Amino acid sequence: MKILLVDDHQLFREGLVILLKRLDDNVNAVEAASCAEAFAALKRESDIELILLDVGLPDMSGLD
Repeated sequence: MKILLVDDHQLFREGLVILLKRLDDNVNAVEAASCAEAFAALKRESDIELILLDVGLPDMSGLD
């Protein structure tokens, strides 16, 4: 499963990747630190199945 993790805290993203890989070895995580990076990742990676999004990002609210 390919997951896009969008959070401005690198340590949180890294910890979440470790946790997800412990649950399933087939997890492939793409990381983004902002909404702008997330939009670019979505253009590059067409097969993302799940997005885990922080709603308090510095460049845009995750709810927008």
